[in-house]
Amino acid sequence: PRISFRVNGPIPQGSQLEVEYFLPDSKSWVKVDCDTGEVGQGEFWQVGNPPCGNNMEDEKGINYTGLMAFRISLRNELQGGSKTLFSGKMNIKKVRVGPDLPANRNHFDYYIDHDWNLPIGYVYAPEDAEYAEAAPLAASLWFRGDTSKVAAYLFYKGKEISNTAVSSKGTMLQEVDNQTFEASPYIWRRMRFVFFNTLLFNREEADSHPEAFRLDRNPGEYEIKVLRGGKLVRTAKFQIGADGKLFDTRVAAGNNLGTSRIIIPVEVLGNEDADYDRTAWKTMAFYGDPLSGFTAP
Repeated sequence: PRISFRVNGPIPQGSQLEVEYFLPDSKSWVKVDCDTGEVGQGEFWQVGNPPCGNNMEDEKGINYTGLMAFRISLRNELQGGSKTLFSGKMNIKKVRVGPDLPANRNHFDYYIDHDWNLPIGYVYAPEDAEYAEAAPLAASLWFRGDTSKVAAYLFYKGKEISNTAVSSKGTMLQEVDNQTFEASPYIWRRMRFVFFNTLLFNREEADSHPEAFRLDRNPGEYEIKVLRGGKLVRTAKFQIGADGKLFDTRVAAGNNLGTSRIIIPVEVLGNEDADYDRTAWKTMAFYGDPLSGFTAP
């Protein structure tokens, strides 16, 4: 297994991050140390390039499907002791890959089911430094399978005000990619949509975006609609409060997610996702730590 994650500081000198995986009988299967750095309060450490466990020996591999528990810990040889930062579980499945030939009948690729992500979306002001003074609306949504023909459209009072299909109005980029080693339908990607011609705020002395739609001056309900190959596959609603700010659902803060992004429910539509597990978010969200206060459509 390979894993990427972020740890909010502080991480003191002498610390070591480690991940341990357990078999169904709670017996430890394998433990790996992760690249670890020292960071202060208000900072974070990103584990992921390369992922932790990237160079694990093949001899430690097993052919297993089902629920597997894991634990992320931080130990410190200078201060002594170890503490658990996160514990969870993942649902491991397998898919047959390669040409449909007798020689490939036992040729499988293994993956972790991430269907629980699909109904969980995020709206926020982009964290990039370039948007510190004037911030367009950003939204991140999850998709399974092909995302090459995906475009998002933003509506206010039933009228389209922006989209990512026209490059001058918006754009889309990939934030997270969870996929199998070989090509298969079991790919989950979190895509980030940025609507350039809408602004959550503008703190510039001289307004350099006179034509932009100001969300902070137009409170009420907004809706994001996503097309994939011309077919509606996602809808999600959010609110701008009377104070001109994104209405905080308090789901992220209430579940100690350590993010300023606001979590919103996403309705999953379309034939491509017709077989997705619509109840996975109830038990498997965030690897067995489901969100309190969240309900999927």
